[in-house]
Amino acid sequence: MKNKYRSNLEQKIAGLLKKKKLYFKYEEDKFGYILERNYITDFTVYVDKCRTFFIEVKGRLTQTDRAKYLAVKKCNPEIDLRFVFGYNNYLYKGSKTRYSDWCDKNGFKWCVLAIPEEWL
Repeated sequence: MKNKYRSNLEQKIAGLLKKKKLYFKYEEDKFGYILERNYITDFTVYVDKCRTFFIEVKGRLTQTDRAKYLAVKKCNPEIDLRFVFGYNNYLYKGSKTRYSDWCDKNGFKWCVLAIPEEWL
């Protein structure tokens, strides 16, 4: 029979709980949490007194980066965060999704190398 616990220590603790005749569940309860961090933008662009947007310049857009930018957007929905990529690469080797596809899906404006005139 395959061990249902992830480690020998967890199995040992389960055995102790059973021996004490305590009711318990294993890996059934889930709790969300938020890690508080600060994000510093690469560039803050002041188009005029009423319009400001932020630019993040990325050569690579890793999974960690993507999670961070989604969290930044979720916690700060009022900011206009845009991306300037060196290349419109695929998210990872073998992926069919490019950086631009990820941006479009998640509501971020993006460009490759040159800032579009319509942004200004």
